[in-house]
Amino acid sequence: MKATITPAAPPTSKPYPKLMIDTEDGDIFYMKTESRGTLIYSTRKGADVGTDGRWITSYFVDFEGSITLSN
Repeated sequence: MKATITPAAPPTSKPYPKLMIDTEDGDIFYMKTESRGTLIYSTRKGADVGTDGRWITSYFVDFEGSITLSN
C-alpha cells in the first residue's frame, strides 16, 4: 500500500468524523468520535496501521490536507 500525504493550511476545528494528526509523532487517524478511531498513517517502525481503538486525543489536532490511499 502507498500513502501520499499533502499538508495544507493551519488546522481548524471540524465535526466528527474527521482526520486528526498526533502532534508528537505525526501519526494520522480517522476519528469517528472524540476518542474512537483508526490509525491510517505512521512513520514509526512497527506501528500497527489499521488499528481501531480508543485513543487519548489530548495531543491530536485536526489534519488539514489530503491523503491518497492506493495499492
